[in-house]
Amino acid sequence: MTVRQVESPSRIEALTGDQATPRLDTLLLAVIAGCSLSAVRIETAWHRGATAAWIVGELVVMLGLWMAVRRYAEVRHRAEAYLPLCLLGAVSVPIGFTFLWRALGYNAIPNEILMLLCVQVAAMVLAMVSQRRRWSGLSVTLSAALLLFSMTMSTQPVVFFVAGLYGVVGLWWLMVVYWERLQVAFVPSHVEQCVPVRSAVVGVSALVVLVLAGFVGSVGASTYVLKGFLPTSGGDQWNDPNARSGVGDGDAMVAAKDNALSFGPVESDLFLESDMPSLYDTFNEAYGRPTKLKQQKAIALQTEERQQSDQTISQTQRSGREFSAARQRKPTQRKPLADRNSPALLYVVGKTPLHLGLEAYDRFDGRIWTHTAKWQEASAPEVQARFGKPWIVVRPRSSRIHRGTSCYGLKIINLKTARVPHPPQLNEVHVDRVDRADFFDWTRDGMLEMPGQEFIPQLTVIHMHSRQVNLDSLRINFDFTREFSDEQQIMLNPYREVSGKHRATAEAWTSGIPRGWLQVEAVVERLRHRFQHDPQATAPDDCGDVVAHFLECRRGPDYLFASAAAELLRSLGYPVRVVSGFYADPRRFDHRAGQTTVLSEDVHVWAEVCVDGRNWVTIEPTPGYHAPGEHRTLRQWAAACFWYSVRWCQRHMIWLLCGAFGLVLIVCLRRTWLDHVGWMVCMACGWQSPEARLAWTIRLLEWRAWLVGRPRAPQKTVAKWYRPLVQAAPDSQRASLNRFFQCTDRLFYSRRGIASSNAGEIRQVCAAVVSTCERNFISRSFSNSSR
Repeated sequence: MTVRQVESPSRIEALTGDQATPRLDTLLLAVIAGCSLSAVRIETAWHRGATAAWIVGELVVMLGLWMAVRRYAEVRHRAEAYLPLCLLGAVSVPIGFTFLWRALGYNAIPNEILMLLCVQVAAMVLAMVSQRRRWSGLSVTLSAALLLFSMTMSTQPVVFFVAGLYGVVGLWWLMVVYWERLQVAFVPSHVEQCVPVRSAVVGVSALVVLVLAGFVGSVGASTYVLKGFLPTSGGDQWNDPNARSGVGDGDAMVAAKDNALSFGPVESDLFLESDMPSLYDTFNEAYGRPTKLKQQKAIALQTEERQQSDQTISQTQRSGREFSAARQRKPTQRKPLADRNSPALLYVVGKTPLHLGLEAYDRFDGRIWTHTAKWQEASAPEVQARFGKPWIVVRPRSSRIHRGTSCYGLKIINLKTARVPHPPQLNEVHVDRVDRADFFDWTRDGMLEMPGQEFIPQLTVIHMHSRQVNLDSLRINFDFTREFSDEQQIMLNPYREVSGKHRATAEAWTSGIPRGWLQVEAVVERLRHRFQHDPQATAPDDCGDVVAHFLECRRGPDYLFASAAAELLRSLGYPVRVVSGFYADPRRFDHRAGQTTVLSEDVHVWAEVCVDGRNWVTIEPTPGYHAPGEHRTLRQWAAACFWYSVRWCQRHMIWLLCGAFGLVLIVCLRRTWLDHVGWMVCMACGWQSPEARLAWTIRLLEWRAWLVGRPRAPQKTVAKWYRPLVQAAPDSQRASLNRFFQCTDRLFYSRRGIASSNAGEIRQVCAAVVSTCERNFISRSFSNSSR
């Protein structure tokens, strides 16, 4: 049993630890813990400059709030009165920004970092706004948990330095709190025994921890406890696209963003395998082997025709390999991650999603794509110095669609090809200590390669700069194909050839849309929203036009989406080519290493449209794959956010209306349900003893008075402040109210306290006060007394 001190109202307020202003040491602890989390956030972020700017903005906002709280007492008191709402609003800000950022298609902070960021915001708000010792202690508890989690997530020395500083300030805070409590420990008071609430809470918590520990020890799996709570990947079969790391490569690899030689296995012979998969092996494994059309008749050819045919085939073989759109996919069972000897073909450092092109095709016969035309680049690669390092400029000229530059890094791991996987609008390439322009060159189909190499050496790190695009200039109502020169028109003719009769379908899909890029977007959006991506829905073996079959069944693999988009746009006169390569999926992004893993199942086929005679713009017709991003201006960002919000509201209109109606009811009936909540708390907590019943009835009375705007003044006693209630009460209840306030005076100011023999009487008078002194009765009583 513990000891309770019964004091006057002024002494009771002193014991609760009310202060004039928030504690500065509590805020300092929250700021120090936030610095440890900031170090973790900067360490795990790819774009560290943007993350640092975000953190500085948070500190500026917090500093402004702190100055307002210290300078304006009204702000402090109102924030104290609405502390739960302040906490809810502050925590909702980072959550809302994170989900908005993810909705716009960008990699946001991991969920565990978001959880800790909410803890940081709550700790700082409690430290800045609250004036009571209990909220100050809660702020210190949250900041300590934040520091503990940050230490487990980072190995940076600065985090441990911050932890030492936190320990020094935390020790000072404990000493101050101890002496403040010691000052009121020797105040003379009436001593009596009561229920040990603190000991009971500690005992129950210890019991719960023991039960959980026994459960974990019996099942032998810590993931039941760690999953979703501690900042860890969990170690089970689930994953999160925004997680820092998880099952797979994770901690088994070294990132090596600058030095390729340091990139390798920690305890594995992963790279000792010599049978690296080629690009074509990867495509056949992902899509199945191509099927050949059986010919029923053989027609003899004349000698001249045979020679001409042989020359054409020879030229086609020299220009590159072919890609068949008629395949039969066999059901394959995906191997577990633990059984894969070479899971990664390459790694991408940079913003994802990203299309990495390897081969382009211009001719389509209804079943097979080949590249026969020679694409001539405007200029040859040249070497230029960038920050003391040689960069090979492969496309020096820019276009009106170009806005800004993106930086990427590629780490070739297990891909056997001399072609360099590169993003669209590639501008510059850099490999450490490579200062020869002839180290890179363009293929006949317009893709970058390393000539003279059988395949790119393993563990090669390639840095790339590519220009971003802004397509607003193309969305103006004009036909961009009219701006092509005569030479460009001749060079682009092979990219307009069609194999089937799909012009009627293309015109029906673009009816009423002006000619230009808007028609391109209309065809792409039709395929993305009206068709279904199904890798198993391949065309039959005897199908001569796979695009017509696809348009009829409205489902198929990604290469049929790309083929259909190319055929439909070519029918409208636009130059289009089909590109095969890899798709860097943002769901494979590892925040800790700052890179995206590209596996063999990430092979992908898409289409590109030539917009100015030189530059090919990527289009993504396959649903489930992110469309290529655009560099947007501030006005475009605002418009995109606005229309995204409008579309989201339209899709969830019913739920929004129900939520708005419920919110209106909650606001309009807030006094009613708050009154019921206070009554339930009073009934639940007042059953222990007569003193507890009396004390909780007083709290309920003051809660109702606060709801009607009549809170008790600090200098007034309970009996004196609520005297108008006795005067306005009915004659049958007036004696019970007088007896109730007599008992309250004895509870607070008498050394004898409440006799246990009066338990029945106290319950009766408390019930009378609860039933009589309702909110409306309290409001009328004070109004009549003021008159």
